[in-house]
Amino acid sequence: MSDKSLKTKEKILGASLDLMNRKGFAGVTVADIAARAGISTGNLSYHFPTKADLVRALWERSAADHLEQAVDWAPESVLDECVGWIRSLCRVMWTHRFLYRDRSQYQPLAPELSRRTRETLVDRGRREVRRVLDVMREAGHLTASDDDLDLVATNMWIVLRYWIDHLAGTHDLRRMERRHVDDLAVHFTGMIRPYLTAGARRDLATALAR
Repeated sequence: MSDKSLKTKEKILGASLDLMNRKGFAGVTVADIAARAGISTGNLSYHFPTKADLVRALWERSAADHLEQAVDWAPESVLDECVGWIRSLCRVMWTHRFLYRDRSQYQPLAPELSRRTRETLVDRGRREVRRVLDVMREAGHLTASDDDLDLVATNMWIVLRYWIDHLAGTHDLRRMERRHVDDLAVHFTGMIRPYLTAGARRDLATALAR
């Protein structure tokens, strides 16, 4: 693929993401995207024949961004790393927020994304949450049974996974602000507070305050 073609695809994807984030998947037409990208609808269709092809390409980018956030958890720094990880994931979700907010609009056109989301993001994400809890327990920061950690990990992942839906339903948001990221970190880590040692609670509060 030529450099010109790559640049055109980047312009199309950038325009699509911006418009769909602001107006919703169903509220954006191919003509809208072409106009924002400064190209003809024919040129756009050459690169992405349908809106479903566009959403698939944007989903691939979102999945790659999510997977880049994986952390090699270390017992001595897990509390700080956990807070940073949550904040980074929240920003990734906000960047691609229409994918979370508008699932019912685009999944009939690209039904395979439901399965791929479950396999690539949901299952891995829940395992990552459970892994960080295991490292916290290994480090002596918390005391909980395996059954308790399974339950907490599931609840924590639900909060993380649907935070954007919560914001969209309760706020008239134009952009992500630091307070929304911090709120997620507080709610997310709040579910493990009952299991943390007194020292770990203090250290976690310090990490959240940064």
